[in-house]
Amino acid sequence: MPHDMMRPKVDLTAKRLWFLYQALGFIKAHVEDLTGWKRGEIDYAIRKWNLGMFSSPSYWSADRDLRKLASRVGLPTDPLATIDELRDQLQRMLIRQHRAGGIDWTAIDGLPWPDELAKRFPPPDVR
Repeated sequence: MPHDMMRPKVDLTAKRLWFLYQALGFIKAHVEDLTGWKRGEIDYAIRKWNLGMFSSPSYWSADRDLRKLASRVGLPTDPLATIDELRDQLQRMLIRQHRAGGIDWTAIDGLPWPDELAKRFPPPDVR
């Protein structure tokens, strides 16, 4: 899923990177493809915002945050779905949006500041 060079790259924010890289579990190459961010920018942002210190979000907060995102984008989910099933559904949805012309970043931007980020630093408008 290579990034379409005709599409503008999206703004790099801590919340977007956290959801793509940590909560949704995209590898860096996929984050590059979905956003147009360069690998060096991603690596720098991970260090700058201490996103690399999470091995993964806690189950409870990730489950809640992923369900909020699914609800916000209108993705029907089974309340009994595991977090891995929910993550897979959201990954596929974002890839479909990307291939269809672009991801609706307002769904991620409009979510509350994730608990895993709030534990490390307050929710400023970080860029």
